[in-house]
Amino acid sequence: MKLLMIFAAVVLCFPLYSFPNQVKNGKDSFYIIFGSGFRHDTVSVAVNGIPIVDKAILLSDTISDISRDASIHSKEGKIVHLDKDLKEVKSIPFPHKRRLEIIITINGKPYHLLADLKRGRYITISKHWYYHNIYLNQYKKPITLE
Repeated sequence: MKLLMIFAAVVLCFPLYSFPNQVKNGKDSFYIIFGSGFRHDTVSVAVNGIPIVDKAILLSDTISDISRDASIHSKEGKIVHLDKDLKEVKSIPFPHKRRLEIIITINGKPYHLLADLKRGRYITISKHWYYHNIYLNQYKKPITLE
């Protein structure tokens, strides 16, 4: 019976012990970049109800299909908006959650997207150039341009 109680205590306490280690090791981080389809669009983004990007103008590169005008990442309990020169525009405290509700407003029209960090921490948001549909893709490894 004692062995069962010790086992139960270890199982119940392990998540409390492992969460600070995940934050310390950067496993709570995620990265959002904007992909293809943006043509001088005005974009605002909120993640889990926290507004982070406010009326940024995005233009996707015709060769790489990536907009370098803005990006979002989280680290050390904060969510950070970076501009095209990778300078910090805004940094806000951000509680870690595995699921992200992303509300992206493009030219005044809101779109609701969901991301589960278990599927990948590297997120791209793209827009179809003709139908104006919004797509969210997740990757487990960083995206590289060659």
